[in-house]
Amino acid sequence: MSDDASGKPRSGSVQANSVAARVSERASRGVFSTGVIILTGGNEFIVDFVQNLGSPTTVVSRVVIPHGAMGRIIDAIERNVEGHEDRFGPITDGITGESSAEKLEVSEVPREIMPEELSSEQLVGIGELSAAGTAVNNEPSASDIYDDIRLESEVESGVYANALMIGHSASEFKLDFIANLYPKSIVTTRVFLSSPQLMRVLHSMKRTYSQFVARRNASQ
Repeated sequence: MSDDASGKPRSGSVQANSVAARVSERASRGVFSTGVIILTGGNEFIVDFVQNLGSPTTVVSRVVIPHGAMGRIIDAIERNVEGHEDRFGPITDGITGESSAEKLEVSEVPREIMPEELSSEQLVGIGELSAAGTAVNNEPSASDIYDDIRLESEVESGVYANALMIGHSASEFKLDFIANLYPKSIVTTRVFLSSPQLMRVLHSMKRTYSQFVARRNASQ
């Protein structure tokens, strides 16, 4: 807010540049992820990208995404997947081994629950999830899951993102999560995923978001 010549307060809208985003040295190095855990909060989604190539499984990046931005981020990923498949051929979904073009339903109850297969609906006891009555007794609680996952203090607070830029090669995707704020857009974290793992992340995001929208519509 600023004052005009008459001394009266003056307000206006601002719009950050969503095309060119500044990349910090820390974000430019990126992190490699093999899966995702998604939590649904009252105002945001918490997306924990994990790496489980060794023991223990570690959260390598936590991204906090406002509810209103998740749909746009999912759309951006889907468009990039379409472009990748047009150029390189179908990507297996990383769960069934089938290509995404075949549109097969994925089982909601995997034989052995792994961190990268969990969505917010499988994490009970998290704020509105329990209150919404979505908890299922045989599903693991968030505390049970995170007991076996390393979450360092520098990652725990997470980074904010309301936009996404994506790049890909034949075998992997680069996800630049962006805080699109005035006066500059900033890449807050960069995550690398193999093509099949991206399909698993996309599946979890879509399922979590559709369940969130269904609960929101039911409460209106």
